[in-house]
Amino acid sequence: MWVHYFTAIIWIAHLIWRADNIRRTTKKRQFLRKFFSKEWILAYVIAVVLYLPWLPSFFWQTFSVTVLGFWIPAVNTATPLGFLTEFIYYKEPLETAGWQALGLWTAGIFLGVLAFKVYRNLNKTMQQSYRLILTLAFLPMVILFVISTPPFRALYVDRYLITSAIGIALFIGATLALGYKFL
Repeated sequence: MWVHYFTAIIWIAHLIWRADNIRRTTKKRQFLRKFFSKEWILAYVIAVVLYLPWLPSFFWQTFSVTVLGFWIPAVNTATPLGFLTEFIYYKEPLETAGWQALGLWTAGIFLGVLAFKVYRNLNKTMQQSYRLILTLAFLPMVILFVISTPPFRALYVDRYLITSAIGIALFIGATLALGYKFL
């Protein structure tokens, strides 16, 4: 968090993954007790306490962006695609044309179909781990996109999703490794 404060989005994605797993494995009456277990509360309290010394820097950056001018553009339909083209090709979406564009769409469709097959053939424990990888790869993009829509101020910048880039690489690797038998 000290290096990259948008890592907080990973915390949110992880909490959503945890809530989904607890929902799948426990009765409704026990959900809150299991979700707010002592271990999880302690882990998040420690993380927040360790983050507190950096808050003055965070507030200074937020203040300076507001005073000096806001440079982040509004999100649109090309925003998530732009992140993926920069992640794969290191190019803006409009610079990705022809065979590169076809390759990106083909790879995306291929990985989507393969991921679906892989997930269906995993046992419950492996499905839980696979969902964690999917959550850490793609949910931060969705969260950042949603909190960048009106009435909120745009915050979506590709470099803020560096942790998602790691998750996407893990997703691609796990999907290809686990899907090898389908190929």
